[in-house]
Amino acid sequence: MSTISIDKDLALDLFRTKLQIIDEKIQNILQTWNYREIDAFIEDTKQGKIIESEMDAISLENLRNKRKQIEKLMDID
Repeated sequence: MSTISIDKDLALDLFRTKLQIIDEKIQNILQTWNYREIDAFIEDTKQGKIIESEMDAISLENLRNKRKQIEKLMDID
């Protein structure tokens, strides 16, 4: 892996944009299934209350993990 230098403000702007895209994807999935919270959706999927929602539950978990990774990067000074 290579290391590059980038202006901090530019990097933060890119991170914010990526977070916005992730948030939109999360909301689209939740709206499709008429849910407001990721945890409730995932729990109902695990319990089999929602038919054929497994792929979206996996996607939500992955998106949430990506969001956490980006937030962590934004905290680095």
